Amino acid sequence: MPESDFTEIFSDVIRKWRTADSQRMIFGVKMPQTKQAIEKLSESLKEVLDIFSSFSLVKKDQAMKIVVKTEGSGKDPSAMASIPANLPSLPKIFKQLQIDSISLNQGITELELMELFNGMSTSIEEIEEQGGLKEFLRDKGVTHINIDQIKFKLLKEGEQIGAGTGDAIKAAKAKKQKAADLAKLQDSAWKEFLEGKIDQKDFKGRHEDLIKAASENTKQLEKVLKRMMAKQKEAEKFLAQLEQKLFEAGFPAEAIEVLKKKLLKPKKVTIGEDELARLRKIEQEFLKNADGRIDTTLETIKVIKKKLSDETARSEAIMHQMGQGGVILDKKGKILTINATAQKILGLSKKDLRGKNLKDILKPHHMMTSVSNWQNETETHTPSEVKVHAPNDETLAVIQESAIVVESETGRSIGVVSALQNVTQQEELNRRKNDILDVLGHDLRAPLGAIKQNFDVLTQMTKLDVDGNAQQKKFLENCHNSIGRMQRLIEKILDTRQLETGKIMLRYDAIETKSLLEQSVASLSDLAKSKNISLKVITTQLRNIEGDPERLYQVITNLVTNALKFTPEGGSIIANGRTIKDMGKEYINISVKDSGMGINQENLKKIFDKYEQVTVNAPKGVRGLGLGLSICKNIIELHGGTIWVDSELEKGSTFTFQVPVKPKNEDNDQT
Repeated sequence: MPESDFTEIFSDVIRKWRTADSQRMIFGVKMPQTKQAIEKLSESLKEVLDIFSSFSLVKKDQAMKIVVKTEGSGKDPSAMASIPANLPSLPKIFKQLQIDSISLNQGITELELMELFNGMSTSIEEIEEQGGLKEFLRDKGVTHINIDQIKFKLLKEGEQIGAGTGDAIKAAKAKKQKAADLAKLQDSAWKEFLEGKIDQKDFKGRHEDLIKAASENTKQLEKVLKRMMAKQKEAEKFLAQLEQKLFEAGFPAEAIEVLKKKLLKPKKVTIGEDELARLRKIEQEFLKNADGRIDTTLETIKVIKKKLSDETARSEAIMHQMGQGGVILDKKGKILTINATAQKILGLSKKDLRGKNLKDILKPHHMMTSVSNWQNETETHTPSEVKVHAPNDETLAVIQESAIVVESETGRSIGVVSALQNVTQQEELNRRKNDILDVLGHDLRAPLGAIKQNFDVLTQMTKLDVDGNAQQKKFLENCHNSIGRMQRLIEKILDTRQLETGKIMLRYDAIETKSLLEQSVASLSDLAKSKNISLKVITTQLRNIEGDPERLYQVITNLVTNALKFTPEGGSIIANGRTIKDMGKEYINISVKDSGMGINQENLKKIFDKYEQVTVNAPKGVRGLGLGLSICKNIIELHGGTIWVDSELEKGSTFTFQVPVKPKNEDNDQT
């Protein structure tokens, strides 16, 4: 028989599954976009499972099918309905996780569905360690999703859906529609009345049959009220108002009491006789050994108190030996311990400080982080710097203060540790470092330019003589490459200083993004060929944008150059550009994926920091100042975008940046 009716029922589930799966692959399971998509899929699944108590997603060859046992089919395989399901990512997941089917059963919750998608996103190694996807879901408490290794007997190609399936589907659809219409009418009527949108006289006149039906069978009304209660902050207050409303509508008092009990009735938990016997045995053993356990507990407390005393003494010894000022406060801000360095910085004696509130004894020029409200903080204080001035406004010292809240095991704030450090010398060193960088950037550029110009002239003058001498030709090429490398280093230093001081300015222009990506990659094709590395560009509906073409060209070539550095001969690099939408805005997403050595997970956190080159076991001759990725990050952030990296040792890295199609200021003008 035709599959149109059957396909229609599942079309919404298939569509929303694809959406949720694509969001999972792009953003990850925990992002709001993915959670919202899974929530919509959960609602659609519940509607389908009201018709069929369960259905299965089954892989046949390289395609997916939905299999449902029709009503009254039992174990007869000829009465199993099967339709194609366009879910492109599932065949690969099924193969990787070695499963044949996923069965979804009536009663499935949004949380269980979230755990299924989480399992599909977990690495194969982690899933295998937990005994497969089936055990993974079982450990998460999922009971309405079954993972099966046994192959389903699918309908053969061209085979008709079992006899009677069409009638069953039509009857189920009609039953569902009728129930939905009635439920919608009841929900709307009760909600309007309980929210005060219609008065009791009007409600009783228009819905007398509804009141009578609800008083005899409160099931539908319970559903409405449970949904309304879920949105209430004060359930008792809501129930009191509800009781009055129902009484005014002529609802019988007995029915009101039954309804209230059902709304407040806790969920029943049943246990077997064996489990009950086991719990009783535990209770008896506990009571029998209670006295002995109390004695043991008291002895343990004594040992812990001794350890705490020793730890306190040790901590105080460390505090007093610290090279920087240290202060420990209780939760009210009173000083418990202060070392000699902090006393010297504050200019007060230990006698003047102990037991006093820190904010009461601080002088204005100390200006440490405020402690008046520190106990409400949940994260580490941001370090602050304060300059202490002499009467003639000469800076005498720069004091850096940082504080951290100390919490108990339950998360309750119990004190704070504050550290004071004189960083005057550090400030002076930073200033000198910046002066040196400015000299390197500006004073070396002019003489290096003259060297390059004279070297080019020398090369042209000696070209005919050198072409026949391989040794001289190699010598000149090395000189040329060294000059170019020095120029690039100086440019990076200048870019870094401009970004630090905020002097760098973007020159916005219309950019043909596809052409920019292709040209950037093409400029490095010779280098790729010399290392026998495959270099490809993929673009998918790549929108044109407004931005600084020179700076974005700089970012792309830097990412590709890095990939070429750390990819061995015979490897591959793919530059991928596409347009995505997020929260109603369009972005271009460009990634550079290599098959190189990868980056340690611990080093990923600092890969975009200045002067960091964290890749382990770098190939011979690969060196640098570690400024390139830091500059890329600043350029992308100036465009209002983000940049990140995904990597795994021995499997390569993928650097990705994302910038809006329209500049930030243009978005602001439109809002």
